[in-house]
Amino acid sequence: KFKAKFLYAHHDRYFFSEEKNPSKRFDLSSEQIGSQTKFLKPNLVVEALVFDGKIINNTIVANGSNEGQLGIRLQVNVKSFQIESNTITTRGGGGSSIALYVDNRVDNLTIVNNTLRTGGGSSAGSNYGIFLTDKVNNNTIAFNTIRTNGTANNNHGIYLSYRTGFNLIKNNIDFSLIGFFIF
Repeated sequence: KFKAKFLYAHHDRYFFSEEKNPSKRFDLSSEQIGSQTKFLKPNLVVEALVFDGKIINNTIVANGSNEGQLGIRLQVNVKSFQIESNTITTRGGGGSSIALYVDNRVDNLTIVNNTLRTGGGSSAGSNYGIFLTDKVNNNTIAFNTIRTNGTANNNHGIYLSYRTGFNLIKNNIDFSLIGFFIF
């Protein structure tokens, strides 16, 4: 358990930080929070739970018509975290759809045995199974089943962008238009 501060809401996403360290931020969808969203006010301190640095054996579904449907998002200084045996589905009517988004100094992450599905209805948006960007290093991505599809031409299974290095990627089953993309 730890204390988290609610910062703001934007497009069905609710942004928090650690109470004493505003640089450690995370966000949740309204589906994850439920009806309690109506009680969130800026700077409200709430109790958050972390289960031993692991997200294991969950079914996560993010649907909506807004831009930017995300299943799981890890951001800013996450270290030694495990995402295993989850089924993550994102579907959106507009913009991008990303099952697993990892950004900004996330290291030693293990992503194994997950089923990731994305789909979007917008020709302007892209679909990503796993999206890694900005100083994301030394991660293991293995034995995942990834399916990205939608009306957009940009359907990526695994997308590495902007200062990502030393990531072990093997034995992923991919049914995407563009299986593996390094930018």
